[in-house]
Formats: sequence, structure tokens, C-alpha cells
Amino acid sequence: MSRVKSAFWGSVSSQLFMVVSMLLGMVTTPFILRFLDKEEYGLSTILFQIVGYLSMFDFGLGSAIARYLATSRGEDEASRTAVNRIISTSFFTYSALGILVIIIGVAAAPFLPNFFDMDARLSDVAVSIALTLSVFMGLQFPLKVFSSIFYAHQRQLLSNTNGFVIGLLNLVLPVVFLYFGHGLWSFVYTNIIIVLISIITTAYLLQRYYGYLKISRKYFDRKLLGEMFSFGFFLFLNAVAVQIIFFTDRFFIGSFVSLSAVTIYYLTAKVPEICMNLVFKITDNAYPAMVEIVSKEGGDKFKKVHQKLLLITVCCICTAFWLVLILDYWFIKLWVGESNFAGYSVLALTLILMTTHSIQHVSAICLNGAGLVKGFSIVSMFDAAINLTLTILLGRKYGIEGILLGTIIATCVTSMWYIPYTAMKFMKISLVEYLLKPILMPFILISLLGVCAYYLTNMLVQGVDINWFTFSLIGFCLTVVFGIFIWLVFLRYEFLDYIPVKFRRFLFV
Repeated sequence: MSRVKSAFWGSVSSQLFMVVSMLLGMVTTPFILRFLDKEEYGLSTILFQIVGYLSMFDFGLGSAIARYLATSRGEDEASRTAVNRIISTSFFTYSALGILVIIIGVAAAPFLPNFFDMDARLSDVAVSIALTLSVFMGLQFPLKVFSSIFYAHQRQLLSNTNGFVIGLLNLVLPVVFLYFGHGLWSFVYTNIIIVLISIITTAYLLQRYYGYLKISRKYFDRKLLGEMFSFGFFLFLNAVAVQIIFFTDRFFIGSFVSLSAVTIYYLTAKVPEICMNLVFKITDNAYPAMVEIVSKEGGDKFKKVHQKLLLITVCCICTAFWLVLILDYWFIKLWVGESNFAGYSVLALTLILMTTHSIQHVSAICLNGAGLVKGFSIVSMFDAAINLTLTILLGRKYGIEGILLGTIIATCVTSMWYIPYTAMKFMKISLVEYLLKPILMPFILISLLGVCAYYLTNMLVQGVDINWFTFSLIGFCLTVVFGIFIWLVFLRYEFLDYIPVKFRRFLFV
């Protein structure tokens, strides 16, 4: 039950903090667009995507650290020694990788203007900012070692709170700097301040909760490093594939269409992206417990948890699909203006990607927890290669729709079937058991409700002036209807064991 409690509060805090951050982000975005035009805003999203690419150059070590730390949870001397070995070995390795990141970033920065065909107004500042961000990314690389320990030791609430505060600063400070006329450099100044705060906060938390932790060369273990890289390398391949699958769309939209189109697509896809990240958190927060379950309790428990996670994920993501399809146009119109809506075809393709990736994410994380990363990492690389090929071919001809369609096709012919197949084989789940109850039944029934809600909502709002009040009222009513439906039909008995007796009658259990 301690694992359940940790995963529950970790998930609740993740969702709550992300919703608050999302709402604040929605508030700050129109202010940012007042100070930056569409080309500048599109460039800012691409620059920070480059930071995301540079962060991958830990070659999967971060995921390996989390997994090894999850197996070393305890207060005994052996566990403490293991933690010191893992952290010290990783710290010195990350310091060397940080130097590599600086070299790669500095070498690549001068080529940005030509790739995106920037005018002179943007090209000089783009190169300067890319150089600066590369240096600071490399300098903060050793900090990544410590970000795993609270998560791996199931202190998700603490980890999430720290991340939430940093996230708030990341949203508010750019607006402040933009107001004082610092332009695109506002994001760089924000990054510098956040790095300094992260160093201070991390040092304090480590001193309080891990006073025994020591970074020392005597704890450096080459054999351990080899084992972690052996496990992490395939996660690195998967991370590269994920970056290509999820985030190269913006690069090619900027290259094939325009930087302004990047802004329009980014704003249209913002809510689906947030929904996907919210749903991802459900499984992500259960990952340390999954590692512990598969290593100590065996397959039956592991299989049971997987099926519950899959069911709740499908319920949540199908609900999100229909809510966003119904509400996103009105939201974009009220939020940043109708001209920033990319169209229903782009929205529908984005929602299909959101749904497919969220469903396969459950089995992928569970297989990761069991240490089975080699197969689906290689398949992810094939997915990425096919994705790039189709993106270039279809993107040149059909623009944004072609780029998204290429991503969907690549996923369907690779990881969308391989990951479920591997999960079924490892956990000894039949095809009917895997598909029927956790996927097909909620998908079909929620979609029937979604179709009815879509046509009924559009019929009822004809001639109605959609403002923030009416939009919020419609969104609230739809959310309540979908929430009650999935709870009564799919979830209430699945989570009976985790509901205190005194609350059961209020929840119709």
C-alpha cells in the first residue's frame, strides 16, 4: 500500500501541478505574443527544441540511473553505499557529457539560419542564443544526476513540488523580461536564473533527505557504469526516436512552410500535447513501483497493474480526444485569436497521434520497468526512420497535414503493434484479454458518447455567442458527463480496493 500511496499522490500532484501550470501558460501566452511576432515565437519554440535535443546526449544514462536507484531504496548501509556508488559514478560521467554537449551545440549553432531560411533580423540573434543555451545546458548537465533520486525513491510529491515551482518561474519570468524589452533573450535570462535556483534547491534537498550522500572518486565504479550504459543505451535510442517522432514536426514545418506556421501549429496542438502529458503521468508515476514489483513480486501482480493502468489510460485519453475536438476551436479563438487555429484536419490528426502514443506508452513503460528495452528501442528507431522519410515526402507536398500523416503511418506499421505484442508475450496476456476490456470496450462506448456530445453541443450552441463564460460552462458540463460515465461504467470496481470504506457509498461503489 505504500507503493500505491506514493504512486497515487505522485500522480495527483503531477496532474494538479500540470493543470495549474497549463492554466498559467495559457494566460501568459497571449502576453508573449504581444511582444513577439509569429516568426519570433516560432523561432523560440524551435530554439528550446534544440535544448531538448541536446539533453538527449546522456545516452540513456538518466533512465538507467532511475532504474538502478529504484532497486536501492532503503535505509540500511548496503543501500546507502549503493546510492553513493550510483550517484558518484553518474556525476563524473555527466560532467564529461556536459562538455560534449557544449561542443556539439557550439558547432551546430551557425547552421540554424540557413536551415530555416531566416532573414538578417533573426539570424544573428538565433545563433547567439543557441550558443548561450548550449553552454548553459552543458553546465547544468551534472545536475541531471540528482533529479532522479527523489523520483526513483518514490518521493514523487517532493520531486513534483520542486519541478512545479521551477515550471512556474519558467512561465512568469519570460513575460517580465519581455515587458522590459529584452526580446528573445528573455528566455535565455530565464534559463540562467532557473539553473541557479535549481542548484541551490537541489543542494538543500539532498542535505536534508540524503545527508549521507557523498560524491567521491572512490565510489566511481566502471563496471556499474558499463551496466548502466548497457541498459541505458537502448533507452537512448528510444529517446532519439521519440524526439524525432514527436518534435521534428516543428522543424519541418518551419523548413517546408514557415516559422509563422510553426506558431500556428504549436498553438493548435498545445492542448492535445498537454492532455497527452497529463495521461503519461499516470504511468510515469507508477514506474518506480513497477520496477520494484517485477523484481520482487513476480508476473501476476505486474500483469494486474499493467491492465489497470491501460484501462484508466484509455478512458482518460478517449475522453480527452472528444473534449478537445469539441472545444479546441472555441478555445483558440478566445485565447489567441481565430487566425492561430490550424484547422480541424490538423487538429484531428494531432488527436489521433495523442491517442495512439498514450495507449502504447503504458506497455512501453511497463516493459521498461521489467528491463526489456532492447527490442522496442530498435523498433522505435525504425519508426523514426520511416517517420523522417514520410515526413519529407508528404510534407513537401501536403504541408502540415502531410507531416502529421507521415508520423501516424510510421507509428502504425512499427511500434503500435510491436509494443503490445511484446507486452502480451512477456506478461502472458492473450490478445482478447489485452484488447477487449482495457482498450476496445472503453474506446467504443466513450466514442459513442463523444459523437453524441459533438453533434448535440454544436446543435445547442447555434446562434449562441461563445465567450469565456459560455465556453467554461460547456466545458464543465461535458467534463462532468464524461467523468461520471467512465467512473460508473469502467473504473469504480477496478479501484475498489484503494477506496476507503467510508467513501464508497458516495462514489456508488
